[in-house]
Amino acid sequence: MPGDPGVMPSSAVPLVVIPEPVNRQRPRFDQSVRELWAQAEASLGALIDMIGRSGGTPIDKHFRFAVESLGTLGRRLAAVAPVEGAEQLPPPVPVHSDYFRVRHAALNPEQQAAQAVVNTFRTLADLRLTMLEINDVLAELTSMAALLELLRPEPDPTATVPAERANGRVTEQSWFEPSGDWLDRWFLVHHFYFLVNVHTADELRRACELVEAGDDAAATRALTTAATLIRGFTAGMIHSGALPARYYQEVIRPTMAPPFVRINLTGVMQLEHRRYRAAVDELLRVLPEPYADLYVTRPQLAAARDEVLEADLLDLERHVTLAAVLVGNDRSLVQPGKIAQNATSMLREMRHLRAVKYCPLMQFGDQWLNRMPR
Repeated sequence: MPGDPGVMPSSAVPLVVIPEPVNRQRPRFDQSVRELWAQAEASLGALIDMIGRSGGTPIDKHFRFAVESLGTLGRRLAAVAPVEGAEQLPPPVPVHSDYFRVRHAALNPEQQAAQAVVNTFRTLADLRLTMLEINDVLAELTSMAALLELLRPEPDPTATVPAERANGRVTEQSWFEPSGDWLDRWFLVHHFYFLVNVHTADELRRACELVEAGDDAAATRALTTAATLIRGFTAGMIHSGALPARYYQEVIRPTMAPPFVRINLTGVMQLEHRRYRAAVDELLRVLPEPYADLYVTRPQLAAARDEVLEADLLDLERHVTLAAVLVGNDRSLVQPGKIAQNATSMLREMRHLRAVKYCPLMQFGDQWLNRMPR
C-alpha cells in the first residue's frame, strides 16, 4: 500500500445524498432548466441508439455530447437546488456510509433531481473513460435514461425555482469531474449503484401498490422499469470494478479494513441494497403465484415479474464473477479464517439458494438445482 500506514489514499469524490424516502413528486423548474433536461435526455437517447446500431461507427462524439449535456444540467441544478449542510447529516450506516461518503435525507423533488443528475453525470463521464463490455455500457446508459424519465420535471411554464436560488453558482472547488482515476471510480460508481438501488426499490413498491389496487397495466410498466434499473445497477457494479485486480487488492481492498476504517466493511452494510432486497421480498409477497399459474390469468404481469427476477438472479451471478476476478481465492473481509469458503464460493452459494427460491416463479427457472440430491 503506498503512503503512510493508516492514511487513506487520496480521492476527490465528494459526498452524495440519497433520498430517504424516494419523493414521487415531479420537480418543478423554470423553462430553461426543463430545456436543459430535455437536451440531456435526447443526448443520452442518441448515444444509446448510436451504440445499438453503429456497426463499429465511432461513438466518441455522441458520448462527449451526452457528458457535456448532463454536466451543464448538473451544474445548473446543483446551483438552484443544493442540499444545505449535507456534511453534517448523520451517516445512515456508521463507518460504511462515511467510507463511501453517502448520506440519506428526505429531499424535496428539486433536490432529489439535482442529486440524481449530478450523480449520473459523474458516472457517465467516468464511463466514457472506462474499458467496459459494450452491452454493460448499454445497460448502464439505458438505466440512466430511465432514471431521468422518472424524475423528469413537470412541464409547467409557471414553475420557477425559489428566487434566492435563481442566481446560484457552483464553484470549481465543489464541482467534481472524473479523470479516470481508479480509486475515484470505485467511490463515484458506488454512488450511482446506491442511487439506482433505491429508485429500483421504489418502483417495485409502486408496482406492488398498483397490483393491490388492481391496475395491472401500470404495475407491469413499473416492473419493466424496475428490470431496466436492475440491469443498470448490475452494469454499474461491473463499472465500479473496471480496474486491475492487483490495484484492487493492493490499494482499494485495504482501505475497507483497519487501520483505514474502524471495522471491516462488507456489502451486507449497504442499506441502499437492503432497501432493494426488501422490495423484492414485497413483490414476491404480493405476487406469490408460480409463473405458469400467473401467466394463465395475468400474462403481462407474469412476464414483467419474470423479467425482474431474471435480472435479479443475473445480478448475483455477475457479482460471483466480479468477486472471482478481484478477490480471487481470498475470503471476504468479514469471513473468519477457519471457514471452509471464500468470498466467491459464498456468493455462489447465495446464487444457488436464490435460484431455488425463484425457480417456480420464473419461466425458465433453474430446474437442475431442484433435481440435485440433498
